[in-house]
Amino acid sequence: MSRFVRPNPAVHNGASQSRDERPRRGGESGGALIGGRGVGRCEDGTDELRSRRSLARATKQSRGRFILGTAGWSYPDWVGPFYPEGTAERDFLARYAEHFSAVEVDSTHYRIPTVRMTENWARVTPDGFMFSPKMFGEVTHEKFLTDCDDLVEQYLNAMAPLGAKLGPIVLQFPYFKKDTGVTLDSLLGRLLPFLDKLPDDVRFAVEFRNKTFLKPPLLSALRERRVGLVLVDHIWMPAPAEYERIAGVFTTDFVPIRLLGDRYGIEKITKTWDKVVVDQGGRINAWAELVRRALATKLDVQVFVNNHYAGHAPRTALDLAEAVEGESATA
Repeated sequence: MSRFVRPNPAVHNGASQSRDERPRRGGESGGALIGGRGVGRCEDGTDELRSRRSLARATKQSRGRFILGTAGWSYPDWVGPFYPEGTAERDFLARYAEHFSAVEVDSTHYRIPTVRMTENWARVTPDGFMFSPKMFGEVTHEKFLTDCDDLVEQYLNAMAPLGAKLGPIVLQFPYFKKDTGVTLDSLLGRLLPFLDKLPDDVRFAVEFRNKTFLKPPLLSALRERRVGLVLVDHIWMPAPAEYERIAGVFTTDFVPIRLLGDRYGIEKITKTWDKVVVDQGGRINAWAELVRRALATKLDVQVFVNNHYAGHAPRTALDLAEAVEGESATA
């Protein structure tokens, strides 16, 4: 069976690194990748840049790494509450990277970026920054992992300029209704051959919207392949405590978490993303407990927050960081 080949980043950036020489990322051990540079500005426009002494403690040798960011960076509504007034859209990513050390890239679900685009992403972000992009949706949705080798090769080629900044690629699947005929067995029949063709030097994670799929056959298969299971905060999926009751739910050395919330519910309240409009304090505290327990077992935890979760992703990310570190700082 032929495997997908990840193009050598040297073709794009002029520097060649062996797999062992590359800075480690994803769930691999290494330096801190936490949102430890402050989280922008308060809603009244004054600088926030809070003290991050407690976040700095997240890199104790006895714990995993807490990797925190938001889903995307290109939001004009963030100018003022997060980006300084007058920030041009072309400067959003560079400004974002002053405050967070990782970002989820949602746009790659809708189209494969050009090499020029990913070269620019790499250029404007500092060493140690991490991108966690979604796989192109035509691969996971329309083609459902079949007859898509050319698309996957094109996608991996587009990601090559990110080099060591490329974090886990997320394969997000839709909710499968009964009339689709997709069962756990039929899913595994497509998923496992696909995963077995993926390059070994890129990390991957999978996300499902059918909680009935979260059973031993799937979890064991992911564990064998060192693929992460995304724990997603979504109205169709388990709560944090329910996830923890699923034996083997942490399938590799990193725990990917996406805080999505109720997209349709929040859009009945707002479609601008400049402030928190939904109180998610209870959920944030529940996720913080899960994060702390995973870190204590030396697993890395990667959390990305969507605007639709509470209304303003940077603020929610800061709230989660404070919930996680506030408890551990007193331990």
